[in-house]
Amino acid sequence: MADLGYPPVERDTPAAEQRASSRETPNWFVRPALGLGSVPRSAQRELFELNGYENSGLRWHFGADAAAFPWEHVGLGGFVGYSWRKVEPENGGPALEESIYRVGAQVPVTTGSESVLLVFAPRLGLVHGSQSLHGDGNFVTGPLFGASAGLVFPKVHLGFDLGAYYAPVPASGALGERDDFGGLELNFLVYLDG
Repeated sequence: MADLGYPPVERDTPAAEQRASSRETPNWFVRPALGLGSVPRSAQRELFELNGYENSGLRWHFGADAAAFPWEHVGLGGFVGYSWRKVEPENGGPALEESIYRVGAQVPVTTGSESVLLVFAPRLGLVHGSQSLHGDGNFVTGPLFGASAGLVFPKVHLGFDLGAYYAPVPASGALGERDDFGGLELNFLVYLDG
């Protein structure tokens, strides 16, 4: 090449390592969680209240979700969970025991910085659960619609989220009524990403 006396052209495009480190969201995350939730109004809950189970109790929730981010702020992932509660009647009798399993897909959307990240995740899935007074409740299955929104602090690997779900299920026995295995929940979580 002939030397024309011009200096070499400088490029203002950052190196690949600098571009990768400037990404605001992770390539993936996993969030195991533990929390408490409400029991929504339903025909089944009203039936139990008429029979002395006036305190609906709180549901304990254990779950986990994970996602990969093919786009910078929008991911694709899934979630699993288990919820349980036990309620004693006011005037004696057997305890009401409830177990609920859930599984589904989510599309988390994120915004924030390296120190705090807001994660909003619409969710669609299935619930499979039972209610029992003598340990012999029938399992029923239904759809799950909902979303979770929360804050995570990536540098300390902790966070929390609030979820809202609607999960209508058929009656779990001949004398039961339609129920809702959804509700509101507040979870504290561990946040791992890469």
